[in-house]
Amino acid sequence: DPLLLTRSLESQSVALIVEPLRALIKAKYLNTKYSRRLIIIDGLDECDTPDIQREVLNIFSLFFQKYRLPLRILVSSRAERHLTHSFSTTTLPKFHTALVLDYNYQPDRDIQLFLTDNFRQIKDTHPMRHYIDHSWPSSDVLKGLVRKSSGHFIYASTVVKYV
Repeated sequence: DPLLLTRSLESQSVALIVEPLRALIKAKYLNTKYSRRLIIIDGLDECDTPDIQREVLNIFSLFFQKYRLPLRILVSSRAERHLTHSFSTTTLPKFHTALVLDYNYQPDRDIQLFLTDNFRQIKDTHPMRHYIDHSWPSSDVLKGLVRKSSGHFIYASTVVKYV
């Protein structure tokens, strides 16, 4: 349907998610306890506007209430006030469990691993790799990038894309 993207987010979700899943359910593909049924939404807080973010959450609620889809949806997001409010005041409280990453979470280790792996890949695949020093980047540079990331992968990811 070439006009699908001009329709509401709910109509798009029904056409692209609900109907295909219903067809799989009807074909008994999703009827076993081993079938995979997970949708991952990473960075909901980065969607255009708070209104669209709330609309996405309302659509998820419809997946469970109206369409009774056998799904799990993993939403990762910063705990912005309007999102926290949506999870606590709509029909979502019946359907969700919050997992808060507290101060025990140490993103610096993950960011350092991410940077190290990506820089190793650059050293292995870059057309000018023969000119790249084997110690590049230095441990001081790597530590500085991790520190500047301030626990946010977006910074590290942007650095890797730039390099």
